[in-house]
Amino acid sequence: PEASEEFFENTEKTSKSTISDEEVTTTELLVGEDVSNNLLEQEAEDDYQEMADLLSSHNKNRIMLNRKLLLIALLLSPLIAIQFIYFRWDSWTNTPEHRNWMNKVCYVLSCQLPPLTALDKIEILKQALLKKPQSSDQWQFDLLVQNLAEFSQPYPKLHLRLNGVAGEILAETLIDKENYLSKGFHNSLMPSGKPIHIAIVLKLDVANFSGYEINFVHEPLTKTP
Repeated sequence: PEASEEFFENTEKTSKSTISDEEVTTTELLVGEDVSNNLLEQEAEDDYQEMADLLSSHNKNRIMLNRKLLLIALLLSPLIAIQFIYFRWDSWTNTPEHRNWMNKVCYVLSCQLPPLTALDKIEILKQALLKKPQSSDQWQFDLLVQNLAEFSQPYPKLHLRLNGVAGEILAETLIDKENYLSKGFHNSLMPSGKPIHIAIVLKLDVANFSGYEINFVHEPLTKTP
């Protein structure tokens, strides 16, 4: 009996010792797992923070770039607008819809708009080109025109062209308004709706021609080779 009791006591101690060792091992494993998990969480948090810093820096750089581009656009906009108006100014001056605000601009800048022009509104009522008697190169040119536009406009230049039988150009001349208007009317405008008689003697060294053409222009003719 004493031997049996001693055996049970030894067995119980061994069992307790074994359980105690298992508990220590389990505790060490749990502590190890906790430390590993903490390290992983810390690394993940560090990675997240690094990514957040990169995104924040990228966003700041993009915002700064957008601000710079906006500032450049604001600085260039007036220049672009002025350039656009500069190249369109001549065509707009002859557009009635733009004259109102352009007059206000000219009032501020102390400039003056040129008169409106509409050459296609000048109608030829009668025309004649007759050789003067007892003259070999002088011709009487008579023209009756009327301004059909609703506004007065400058007197145009007259482009006279003499054609041959085959349609070839035998001679041409450009007649300025100073050559067919009296001196007191050089700066006047052609009134609207009123017939205007133009009479001028031309020196044309052309023996024979089959016809002629008359056109109204404002700018000098471009010579062709």
